[in-house]
Amino acid sequence: MKFATPSGKIELWSERAVKLWGVNPLPTYEPLDNFGEAHLPMRLMTPNIASRIHSQFGNLEVVRSVVEEPVWEISVADARSRGLKSGDMIRVFNSRGEVTGRVSVTHRVKSGSLVFPNGIWLGEGGGVNRLIAPSETDMGHGAAFHNTRVDIEKMAP
Repeated sequence: MKFATPSGKIELWSERAVKLWGVNPLPTYEPLDNFGEAHLPMRLMTPNIASRIHSQFGNLEVVRSVVEEPVWEISVADARSRGLKSGDMIRVFNSRGEVTGRVSVTHRVKSGSLVFPNGIWLGEGGGVNRLIAPSETDMGHGAAFHNTRVDIEKMAP
């Protein structure tokens, strides 16, 4: 197998990374900056969904007619410890804002994580950008979506 590197091999030391991104040529672990919110118990994850490219196509009736109501996915253990069941309304919040929506309890989510698809419009119960800090990734300089800590609480019915 040949890799697209000067040597054709996996390279742990990368002069290209230095030139392109100004980072250390030898990768090192750097703890995440949680923007003073490391005390919040849950990490927000915002994956893509098949019906949209981020928020694009959210205005199309053909897309809106086949997409179910977006839900906040939470692990069984986290739901149990908070007295939540699928269908309950929750408030998701941190120092930057809050969003509300229905919760779905699932074995697909790791404990300590809360999952909501990106690109859901505000009128559809979305708006996770209200929770995300204005930071960027080290090399790609894109939005650092997965570095967001939140807390949740069950809302009264």
